[in-house]
Amino acid sequence: MKKLTQIFAIAVVAFALFASAAFAEQIKELVIKSNPHCANCKTKIEAGLQKLDGIKTASVDVSKKTVTVSYDADKVQDNQIRQSISDLGFKADRIKAKSAECKDDASACKDKKGNKNKNCCKTKEG
Repeated sequence: MKKLTQIFAIAVVAFALFASAAFAEQIKELVIKSNPHCANCKTKIEAGLQKLDGIKTASVDVSKKTVTVSYDADKVQDNQIRQSISDLGFKADRIKAKSAECKDDASACKDKKGNKNKNCCKTKEG
């Protein structure tokens, strides 16, 4: 009886380990070359990516021109992340920006008072 209890306990532990592995998130990290050039661009990209289901973190490095994304690969694919960045108006690796990221009326390129950010709103193509 003691041996049967031990076997049962081992089976329960093994099942628990297997079940937790089967339901674990597939967290991946992706570094994308992009073209942000100011803090407003950074905010626009980071906030836009957070709207995608499965995004854990999104961080833009303006000086390195990169977007680093941590995501659940079971919920979102890397091509969806790149397309989202493009839709926001920025290039994403080889995907061109859907439109120029900065226009004279682009709210992402204006300060809190609504004034044009002199370091941002220079229309750039992806």
